[in-house]
Amino acid sequence: AILCKGPWTSQVSECLVSLQGIHRYAVKSCRGEGLQRADLWSGGLVGDRSFAVCRSGRTLTQRECPRLAAIFAELLAEDPAGHSSLRLSAPSIPDLLPLDLPESSVGETAAAGSLFGARIEGMDMGNAASAWLKDATG
Repeated sequence: AILCKGPWTSQVSECLVSLQGIHRYAVKSCRGEGLQRADLWSGGLVGDRSFAVCRSGRTLTQRECPRLAAIFAELLAEDPAGHSSLRLSAPSIPDLLPLDLPESSVGETAAAGSLFGARIEGMDMGNAASAWLKDATG
């Protein structure tokens, strides 16, 4: 049982929840991965929508770029040193693996864009990722 409190009531009550599956979408608008278990933080699933594809400072969604739906994004387990990597797969082209996640200084912004009018900041993943995404999305 889970304790639930919704916007419809100020009371906390016990409710039954049935979880049918867990999916993580590491890259916004790309195909997600099914998980047997997941860690949570205050923003949801750890690693969910941690990445986005940007073009000319604008975050792409499937609305503008339907081919994003064919890209499978998978966060790979951390190595013993605690570093993560990302694998991108798409039909008819070799996988991009591993795409090592950069270690950035706190507050450092190497790339910025917008998503639905909101400013987002992140790290540019480099020329190899850019070329691979261009091939995958056309």
